[in-house]
Amino acid sequence: MGIVLSEAELQMSDHIRLTANKVSLLSQDYWSWEKEYLDWKHNGTRVLNVVEFLSKTDGITFGAAKEKVKAKIIEAQEEFYEQIGRFFTVNPSVSDALRSDIESMGLTLGGFNYWAMFSPRYQDWKKNPLLAADIAASMTETAQVHTSLQGSQIDSSQEQSQPCGDNIEVSKAIKPRGEGENDCSKRMCRSCDTEEEVDMWRKPSEAAIRAPSNFIFSSPSKGTRSGLIGAFNTWIGASTDSTTTLTDIIRILHDASLLIDDVQDDSKMRRGNPAAHTIFGMPQTVNSGLFMFTEAVEEARRFKNELSMDILLDTLQRLYLGQSWDLYWKHNLRCPSKEEYLHMVDNKTGSMFRMIARLLQAESEAGSDFESSSEVNFDKLTLLFGRFFQIRDDYMNLKSAKYSDQKGFCEDFDEGKYSFPIVHLLCHHPQYRDYVTGIFRQLPVGISQGPRLSYEMKVKLRDIFHDTGTLRDTFALVQKLAKDLQEEISKLEDITGKRNATLRLLVIDLSVKRTDD
Repeated sequence: MGIVLSEAELQMSDHIRLTANKVSLLSQDYWSWEKEYLDWKHNGTRVLNVVEFLSKTDGITFGAAKEKVKAKIIEAQEEFYEQIGRFFTVNPSVSDALRSDIESMGLTLGGFNYWAMFSPRYQDWKKNPLLAADIAASMTETAQVHTSLQGSQIDSSQEQSQPCGDNIEVSKAIKPRGEGENDCSKRMCRSCDTEEEVDMWRKPSEAAIRAPSNFIFSSPSKGTRSGLIGAFNTWIGASTDSTTTLTDIIRILHDASLLIDDVQDDSKMRRGNPAAHTIFGMPQTVNSGLFMFTEAVEEARRFKNELSMDILLDTLQRLYLGQSWDLYWKHNLRCPSKEEYLHMVDNKTGSMFRMIARLLQAESEAGSDFESSSEVNFDKLTLLFGRFFQIRDDYMNLKSAKYSDQKGFCEDFDEGKYSFPIVHLLCHHPQYRDYVTGIFRQLPVGISQGPRLSYEMKVKLRDIFHDTGTLRDTFALVQKLAKDLQEEISKLEDITGKRNATLRLLVIDLSVKRTDD
């Protein structure tokens, strides 16, 4: 069927159409970036994409540029729906044809993004480990060190290297951040006929240390933490530069913690793929994770507020301290109390969410033009979110088929981890303490490639959780935390005078549905 609009109707809704086109164009570039980059890298096809443009003009990595495009899409979408709301408020009696036309724009935009998330056109590269590695590496590259991604690559004799002496070469190709030349680390030669002079303190190649981090970066992620940045910033109003820097830091810290956590827990799977240490080895994976923490600190130097570095370091300390007790209880087969468990979660999980709000507030005070709400206290919100996120994860580990596919069936049992359901069981049903401790005692202690619990043993443990109502009680707590979060969001909306639909939707998206417990 066709929709026919009059010239007057087209003119009165033209501003909405322009915003929709903006969302559409940005979305197409966002989803097609990997495809265009790989076409350029392997076929020499010219790249015409806003990600490359922002990387070159702003002097940022492709990864940061893509996050910036994502932020622009979200901003344009919010503007689009605000325009629609105002339009129908001011013009309540528009024709059905115009109303259908405007509503179809929103459906089209949402439908495209949903389609692009799963379409082979944009997602097929993920099936090829080599292409996925190319994309992971590209996220740390920048367009500033080369003359745009135009046309075929320069002949390898000119593009890849410049002869210097007998065997010394200086790469001119795109390099990951940190591998370029600088004043204190460069290769030099006197001439082809004299002794070569090489700076002995030049940094080694980063290829080996980045292999595990590139591998995990190429795996799909829920993106909860990066989503929180945009949601919190609805209230706080830090600059785009600050949110881009924070997004980079959060990604680095999260991926680093996953690398090290998987080694400490001896996990075999992560995000549906083999855990990095099962491919690159435990020592190299730990080394890569620690290197990423130094990268996060280096990124923090881009913040405007000098207190931002203190906030980052305080968060890192809390992350390590929280993790230390998780490991201590596991190693010593000691079940914590609920209060001890929640305090551990507040630091190990919640402190990252708290850091997002604290850094955004610090950066807002450092020079944003936005009428900021930096005086608002987000501590309760982030504490609730940390508990909700972790206990939800503990519950899903035992109940979700998707979690089983991505991490293995009831993986927390294999790790001997005192998750919330186990803590709840042993606190309310102490008669099972010896039973659970006896099972965990059979597991290898520390880092090992030893045997896991049998499937039958894990089913038996889960049946105990079911029969005692432990899973039901855990589900009820997750639901209560979700409700408490929505109430706290309402309070902050009243204080700031600004609704936060993004944060509400994020909580709803993470909420779990009732299952047969």
